[in-house]
Amino acid sequence: MDNQATVILFVEKFLNAILDSVGDLPRDFRLIAQTLQMAVLKKFPECRHSVVGSFLFLRLLCPLVVTPVATWEGVPDPIPIPQKKGLVLMSKILQV
Repeated sequence: MDNQATVILFVEKFLNAILDSVGDLPRDFRLIAQTLQMAVLKKFPECRHSVVGSFLFLRLLCPLVVTPVATWEGVPDPIPIPQKKGLVLMSKILQV
């Protein structure tokens, strides 16, 4: 399997894990997302989903991907450069 196929497979698995765990979001965070969606709906009704999705990915998930918490199981401290580059690449792909 070439690098591109490996990256695509890994990102797909990661994205599916994110989508499968939506119900695990803290209640307060859901309230923030709902408040954001309601505010956007008033002025830009056609953008309500993209704004909330962008907020989730750009402000929460992508920073966690690029700089995972060192106390998480399996996360080395410090993260080796090759793995860090892979995490940055995955974050960029998720933003597209």
